[in-house]
Amino acid sequence: MNKGIKFFGFIVALAISIVVNAQDMPTGFKPFEERIRRLQLLGDTLIRPSFNIRPINSKVYLADSTIKLYAFSHILLKGKASKARLELLPFELTTQLNTTNPYGWNDGLMIPSRGFQSYISGGFYLKAGPFQVQLRPEAVWSANQAYQGFTNPYVLPFYYRYTYNYIDSPERFGEGAYYRFHPGQSFAGLNLGPVFIGASSQNIWWGPGKRNALIFSNNAPGFYHLGLKTTRPIETSIGSFEFQTLVGKLEGSGYMPTQTINPLYLNPIDDWRYLSGFTFNYSPSWFSGFHVGASRVFQQYFGDTKRNKDYFPGILNIFKANDPVSDDLLNRDQLISVYFRWVWKKAHAELYAEYGRNDASWNLRDFIMTPEHSRAYILGFSKLFSLLGKDRYLQLNAELTQLQQSSNYINRDAKSWYLHSQVTNGFTHLGQVIGAGIGPGSNLQSLEASWVNGLNKIGLRVERLTHNNDFYNVAFSYNPLHSPWVDTSAALLFDRNFNRFFISTNLSFVNSNNYQWGFRPGEENTVLPRGEKKFNAFVNVNIVYRFGR
Repeated sequence: MNKGIKFFGFIVALAISIVVNAQDMPTGFKPFEERIRRLQLLGDTLIRPSFNIRPINSKVYLADSTIKLYAFSHILLKGKASKARLELLPFELTTQLNTTNPYGWNDGLMIPSRGFQSYISGGFYLKAGPFQVQLRPEAVWSANQAYQGFTNPYVLPFYYRYTYNYIDSPERFGEGAYYRFHPGQSFAGLNLGPVFIGASSQNIWWGPGKRNALIFSNNAPGFYHLGLKTTRPIETSIGSFEFQTLVGKLEGSGYMPTQTINPLYLNPIDDWRYLSGFTFNYSPSWFSGFHVGASRVFQQYFGDTKRNKDYFPGILNIFKANDPVSDDLLNRDQLISVYFRWVWKKAHAELYAEYGRNDASWNLRDFIMTPEHSRAYILGFSKLFSLLGKDRYLQLNAELTQLQQSSNYINRDAKSWYLHSQVTNGFTHLGQVIGAGIGPGSNLQSLEASWVNGLNKIGLRVERLTHNNDFYNVAFSYNPLHSPWVDTSAALLFDRNFNRFFISTNLSFVNSNNYQWGFRPGEENTVLPRGEKKFNAFVNVNIVYRFGR
C-alpha cells in the first residue's frame, strides 16, 4: 500500500464525530454565484471565501435572504436535534440552440454541437452526523446535427500534426442524436470541522476567472475524484487559508476525428488518465480583501502511473533541474498557475489575474530569462456603480484570456495549452477541455455591462474570440492570404427571480470571420480571396425550480 493511500486512511479515521453543514452550490449556477460575489464587493462581512476555489459552501456563507430561498433546499425529513435530515434539491432544466455551428462553453455535460440540446438535473441531499451524501445526477440530449467542419484538404495534414494527434477534442460527437447520463454534482464523505474528505463527481473551478480558468472550470463534465478540501476559510492570526487536493480519473470521448482517412492520424492510447493536483489560497489578515494562491496538477496514463509508482508528483520540485527524471521521460503532463483576487470594498470593485505555464522551467534563471515561455494568463476587473433604488447597480465586467503562445515558441516550442505529445488525449475529459473552454491556442476579450437588482439582471456582453492562433501561425505562415479565424459576438443577458422559479437567458449573435481559416466558396484561386463568413444565433435558457415554501 503506497504512502498516499495510508495518508488518506489516517485522515478518514481522524474524521469521526466532527460535524458541519456542507451542501455545495454547484459550479455553473452563475447567477447565484455572481450575486454572492457582488455582496462581497458591497462589503458583506459574512461572505469570506476567496472565490478562487469553487464550488462554495452554500450554507456557510450565504447571508442574503434572496439567496437563502434557493440555497436552503426543501427539507423532507428531519431528525432530532437537527443531526440528520433529508433535503430535496432544486430541479434544473437548460435548453440550448446553435443555428449554424457549435458555440459556447462552461456548460458541463452539454457538448459543442449544432441544433437543439437539453440538460436536466435534480436530486437529494442527506446528512447524518458527520456523513453527508448529495445525489444530483445529470442527463443531456443533443440533436448533434451535422455542420461544416474543418475540411481544407491542403491544411488538414497540419491540423493532424499540430492539433488532432495531441488532444481528444472531436469536432462532432458521433453521427445523429447524442445522449449521456452522468452522476453530475454528486458527492459522499465526512466533515472534519472546516474540511471535507470524500468522493465526488462534481465540477470544480480553480482560480478567480469568471469566463475562463486555466486549470479547472465547468467546461467539461465533472470527473470522478477523491480528495480533501476546506468547506470554509480556516482562520488564523496571520490570515485565512483555503485548499483542495485531489486524485481523479479522466476518460476519453471514444469518438474519432471527423476526417479519419488522413494517414497522419495517430490513435490515442486506450487507457484512462490518472490525475493528481492541489490548489492553495491565502488571505492575509494584514491586507484586507487580498487573496493569493497557486495550483499544480499532473496527469498520466494509469499504466504509466503504476510503472512510475508516483501517485502525488505535485509535491516534487518546481524546476526540472532538481528532478532526477524529467516529465517527458515519464510520459507525464503538468500544469501550474498562480493567481490573485483583490477586492476593494469601498470602491465596490475587484481586480484578479491568473498566470500559468504548461512547461516547467529548468531553473530559476530560466524562468527569469523567459517568463513568457509556455505561459497563459487571465486578467479581469469588475466594478459596481450605485443607481437609484435599493440594491440596484450598474455592473461592469471585463476579462482577457490569452492562451496563444508568445513569440518565444519560434525558438522553443512548448505546444499549445492543453496539448501534449506523450499524454495525447490532452487536458480533457470525455472530449472537452477541463480548463478554459475557448480551447488551445485561443484568445478571448470580454466586456459586459448589466443592470442588476438582487438576483435580477439585464445586460449586454460583447466578446472577441480568436480560435487556435497557435495552429494558424504554424499552418498558414506560408500563405499570407489566410487570416485568423475570429468570432465577434453580442449577447443579451436576462435573469429573473420568481420566488420558486429562477430563469436565466442568453441570446447571442455570433459573426465568424474567416470561418475555419477558409475562403468563401469559389474564391479559393482568386488573387485576393475573401475569408468565409458564418452567422450563428446562440440561445441558452436555464430554469431552476426550488421546491417547498
